[in-house]
Amino acid sequence: MNWYCEAAIQSTGVAVESQGFTIIRSGTDEQDVKGEGALVDNEHIKAVTARLPADDRQRFIDHLSMLVRRSTAKDFPRIDLIDTPGLVDGHVVYPFDVNRVIGELASIADLILVFMVSGLCGMVARGGQRRHACVYVRALVRAH
Repeated sequence: MNWYCEAAIQSTGVAVESQGFTIIRSGTDEQDVKGEGALVDNEHIKAVTARLPADDRQRFIDHLSMLVRRSTAKDFPRIDLIDTPGLVDGHVVYPFDVNRVIGELASIADLILVFMVSGLCGMVARGGQRRHACVYVRALVRAH
């Protein structure tokens, strides 16, 4: 995200404990908004939230945040970036169905960019099998 926006938007590194989604948007006033506040003026995200099962809906909102930053690099002022939780190999338990949320977000996206940490692009576990992360993302998007 920092590379795309040409600014220090988020801290870098691998954070397995990251279990939330972050909307990153260009704006004139920098803001950090969490939870329900991140849904304000985000009708497309509200629509995704409404399609989630009731038991996942509030947990997703509780793990949702929005960062508004002043960068005008590339096409950033015309797009919203959505940072997903780290999809890691292992037995990480998320508080909601992260694959369902990614699929729902993919269904409303005009374009999907996949940024991976250099040197860490590799394998994710799915159904007991190890698969290359890019294949996993492609299959997930195709399913939705």
